[in-house]
Amino acid sequence: MPDDSALDAVVLQVAELGGKVAGVERGLADIRKAIIQIRAATASEHEILRNLDGLDLKVAELDIRVRKLAARPGASTDDYQPVPTVRWWQIDAADREEAITRLRYWVAKIFVPGYGYLARMLPACWPQHEFCLYTVSWLSEIWSVVYLAEEPNAGTLAAMAELQTRLLPAAIDQIAREARDCGHGGDDS
Repeated sequence: MPDDSALDAVVLQVAELGGKVAGVERGLADIRKAIIQIRAATASEHEILRNLDGLDLKVAELDIRVRKLAARPGASTDDYQPVPTVRWWQIDAADREEAITRLRYWVAKIFVPGYGYLARMLPACWPQHEFCLYTVSWLSEIWSVVYLAEEPNAGTLAAMAELQTRLLPAAIDQIAREARDCGHGGDDS
């Protein structure tokens, strides 16, 4: 049988080991808490990253809008921006048809319903005449710039008056003269 001192040494070692085990258990509990906190942080970071999806496209869109604003002092970001000028003499058949379709839409939705006798002066064959394409193109763009301005001002109102009283009547008169006796028979409006 072991002596008491050996037994005391074993008991002491067991006690020390018990203390170390308790310390390890506390450490494991701390690690568990840290893992739970990391998971919570990771979940919120995942949510943040999910919300950032597509941010690069939004930033690019905002950049374009800011650049347009910088180019036109006093303009609203929502103001209509003219489309690039159509180079009728250069475009291929598909691009030409697309441009004419855009003009036909403006004629059908804006010009014909809103401009009474002037609209009746527009010959049905206008898309078959280069001069008419040039003219309807700039008329539709001027109309859009003036009437689609988000915050009209005195200059906008003056432009509206100029368009209505001088530009439209003169342009439509020129178009009517251009297409008079053209031989198209008034088809293809």
